[in-house]
Amino acid sequence: MAKFFNNIRKTLINQGPPAGRAGKTANYLKYAIGEIVLVVIGILIALQINNWNEDRKFKQLKSVYIERLMDDLKQDTLQVRLLLEKVNYRQQCIEHAIKDIDTDLKSESELASIEKYFEQGWNMADFTPSDNTYSDLSQTGNMNVFGNTELITLIKNYYVAIEDGIKGQNINKDWIIPLDVALSKETTAFNFDPVTRNLFKKEGQQQAIQNLIEHKELFKRNAAGHYWFNHSLIGDSKNYRALAIELLNRLKTELNKN
Repeated sequence: MAKFFNNIRKTLINQGPPAGRAGKTANYLKYAIGEIVLVVIGILIALQINNWNEDRKFKQLKSVYIERLMDDLKQDTLQVRLLLEKVNYRQQCIEHAIKDIDTDLKSESELASIEKYFEQGWNMADFTPSDNTYSDLSQTGNMNVFGNTELITLIKNYYVAIEDGIKGQNINKDWIIPLDVALSKETTAFNFDPVTRNLFKKEGQQQAIQNLIEHKELFKRNAAGHYWFNHSLIGDSKNYRALAIELLNRLKTELNKN
């Protein structure tokens, strides 16, 4: 490029000037204008090259963020699948425990369902999104890298839905915890909890069972509370999965266009 401009300059210099002072002045003026034109052309070309480089960097950054978001969403869908399996199993444990305690635990299998309740049923699961990329986008102001209002809205809606769901889960936990405290205080629940049951003597198990039977209405309210909590979590998790799949498909389309 520099060689090209030099050749133009040489051509202007080597052109023979017109006769007389006026001709010489005209030649210098012509040369000066040529220099200005060359400078302007050089600046425009440099700006264009810079724009190309910036556009290339912009597209690369966009691709990186899309791929990172897709990885996060895949982690979320996997977590939802495992969470649903776990919570659905806990729902079954709760159903069996409520049914069997009404029989006054007359068999070993019925007692086993109560123990399974304290192993699984009265635990509360959580959904924790993989939101590192979203946090990065929000904190750095790089959300506009997508250059697509519809896509940006989908991304924000997904994480806002999860944030709202988690707030709801925490409210539900605040409602359930007092039921757990009441059951722990009023009954021999810790005799069956897997963390604490080894602290109690085996010979006291029959007395612990009888105590639980005497408080079976309290037990059933506790179990029903956890069943309700799980039901709400299942609904939220299915919603997360549907939103994640929609966003994943949209990101794939955008990545192919990039």
